[in-house]
Amino acid sequence: ILTLNYLEQLFTGSKVIGIDIAFVDEHIPAGTPIYFTSERSSMEYGLFGRNKTRDIFPVDHIDEVPSGYYLASRKIVVATSEKVQMIAKNENYAIYYVNP
Repeated sequence: ILTLNYLEQLFTGSKVIGIDIAFVDEHIPAGTPIYFTSERSSMEYGLFGRNKTRDIFPVDHIDEVPSGYYLASRKIVVATSEKVQMIAKNENYAIYYVNP
């Protein structure tokens, strides 16, 4: 296990979660807070980043996001607009940016 990278060590039981965290890391700068809506999962732990470099704010709806990055399960329908822009999506999650 020590020869694995950080995400592989963290999520040895679920490659899918590791892939989703890598997806988030690719599109949201390290240290940037994330607003997050999804079912509870161990993915929440990985969102904090290595050495807890991010703050995570669980919200029930995108309307609670004042501005910044919003991560939502793909099961959640989010309407885009001038204020809400989709940044990226994969099979499980979509990343949006909410303008102030």
